[in-house]
Amino acid sequence: MLHDGLQSGDYPMLRLAKRFSSPSLSLSLLFSLLLGTPINSFANEESSSNKTTQTAPYHSFTGQISKNKVRMRLQPSLESPILRELNKGDLLLVSNEMEDFYAVQAPNDLKGYIFRTYVLDNVVEGNKVNVRLEPNVDAPIIAQLNSGDKVEGSVSPLNSKWLEINVPNNVYFYVAKDYVSNVGDSQYIHKLETRKNKASSLLADAKEQAYFELSKNYESMNLDNALYSLNQIVQGYQDLPEKVQEAKEVIQHIQDDYLKKKIAYLENVNHVGTKEQKVNPSKNVQEVNDRGNQFIKSSSSMSGAMSLWVPAENNYYQNWLKNNPNKTEDEFYNLQKENAIVIKGVVEPYQRVVKNRPGDYMLMQQDTNAPIAYLYSTKVNLEKFVGKKVSLQVAERPNHAFAFPAYFVLSAE
Repeated sequence: MLHDGLQSGDYPMLRLAKRFSSPSLSLSLLFSLLLGTPINSFANEESSSNKTTQTAPYHSFTGQISKNKVRMRLQPSLESPILRELNKGDLLLVSNEMEDFYAVQAPNDLKGYIFRTYVLDNVVEGNKVNVRLEPNVDAPIIAQLNSGDKVEGSVSPLNSKWLEINVPNNVYFYVAKDYVSNVGDSQYIHKLETRKNKASSLLADAKEQAYFELSKNYESMNLDNALYSLNQIVQGYQDLPEKVQEAKEVIQHIQDDYLKKKIAYLENVNHVGTKEQKVNPSKNVQEVNDRGNQFIKSSSSMSGAMSLWVPAENNYYQNWLKNNPNKTEDEFYNLQKENAIVIKGVVEPYQRVVKNRPGDYMLMQQDTNAPIAYLYSTKVNLEKFVGKKVSLQVAERPNHAFAFPAYFVLSAE
């Protein structure tokens, strides 16, 4: 019986008949076949005078696609059906090579489809049962399963007569060598998948938290944790450019929404305070932009670690404004400098991922390497001072019950 469109060439006797019809079949091979001698035994006898050579095992590696719209094919031929188009940066596990093509394992998101009639209790019933690229009999065959093979699948939402399953591990597809670069060993792709999943989870949590905070009124918003997570992705996942780009887009969205809410809030505050006075609307909006949005505007030129603290510093500034109306950011920080203290030590990164961390850096005693304080800044790029002994002008900030005091760095020497 042909299962789901099997070709006649899939049957051993038909293949044997083709062999007999070939003019290259030797007379001795024909006698061996008629006498029942196994073909592989004859082949061994025929080559017994030759020295046996063993092919070295192929060293699998992680391949990265170098261009967009690179075709992954069913067979190593330009005439073979195209299974999908790959994009620049996509990773594949390369398991072998054939002339101008690499043999690669199926991507995790590529699914196969098997007719449900041939599966009972997750076990295949029947030999040479086709696994197709789509749930219909006209789709390319990507694998074949035999009686007893186990499959895990679910009913296809596209066609309930088919099961959607993972592509068998021993099935390979083909990509032209010219568009694949070796970027690591065979384990690298698994490590990167783990990192990608972690980055995706971090990104999803940050987006959910950010959009929840942005749904609040301006005075209630706290975007610190969301921005911290997003900047973690930007700085810590450079090997996943698509995740970095997505994180940057979310940060930009947060900044845009935050800016709108701040303008609306400050306009309202200004309106309430001067409703008996005539106000120049264009001048008022300009003052709002200059005074209330300097934090957001300046953050675009900061490092990721610095821009993380923009919302927190903005909150301090806004609270100060309540008692010091119409004062500028410069005046706020000038007052901070007047009351600043000076501390000295060696700057080191603080890399623990904890909630409400009081800084991105630690100041350490040079001789004993004991911690002195937590540090952060939107004014000074502390990354430039890592490992160096410095003198810092600092203003105190909440340490959130951590073991050492926390400071905002105003200047560094």
